[in-house]
Amino acid sequence: MHRKDIGARIKQIRLYYGVTQEDICQALGITQGHYSKLESGPNEPTETFLLAMKARFGVDPNWVLTGEGEMLISSEKYIAEGIELLGDQKFSEGLIKVLEDPRFAKLHSLVEAGGLVDSDIDEELAAYLRYILKNWHESERKRHWVMGQLEVAFRDVKQEE
Repeated sequence: MHRKDIGARIKQIRLYYGVTQEDICQALGITQGHYSKLESGPNEPTETFLLAMKARFGVDPNWVLTGEGEMLISSEKYIAEGIELLGDQKFSEGLIKVLEDPRFAKLHSLVEAGGLVDSDIDEELAAYLRYILKNWHESERKRHWVMGQLEVAFRDVKQEE
């Protein structure tokens, strides 16, 4: 029972990401036969496999083994472990390079907006901006609501464009 449950959770990860067994094998550098036996249950995952799944797919090894908690580790935990692994200096150098990469322009703007909210403005205005950003990132429906509120409150912006 235990091995089949673990295998089912490993398969659930693959299905969650919408990838084939071959894709996972290529990403982790393992054979198709080995991976297939993990999914079907005869083989239990090694610590190396679990750490590779964590690093590549953000999977919580404890969830794979026990089914307890969330399938994916939190972004905060993933980042904190990266900082612990690389150290403050190396991590910050890498983060700066990532934020300069045009592929991550949206992340860069979110970080800048967060920095602005936390430092350069009146606390009351900062509270409004945090509220807007929180709602903006919750869902598509909330984004539409935020835009509607902003358009009503700041009609002049639309007219200036």
